[in-house]
Amino acid sequence: MSKSSSRLIVASSALLLLLAAAAGAHHGAARSSAAGDCSGKSEDCHAPVKYLGERGDCACFACEYRTKKQHILCTRNDAEKTKLFQIIHERPPE
Repeated sequence: MSKSSSRLIVASSALLLLLAAAAGAHHGAARSSAAGDCSGKSEDCHAPVKYLGERGDCACFACEYRTKKQHILCTRNDAEKTKLFQIIHERPPE
């Protein structure tokens, strides 16, 4: 994959992340931690989980991926990121 393709994918992912966060705002603060606050907790994120990407030190994940309960969770906390990657490792999204 070329460098420009990778950049396009990252930029597209960021745009989708912002759109998904805006569309999911009705889920309430307890169900959503958009990139703006980047303070989500892994306990609010259930499998399947998909890693969406990182901007700076803020990593975002789609929780309950491809279900009616799907929501976006973002975190800066390294321990929380590790827990979320563990969920992905244990049950990868299809």
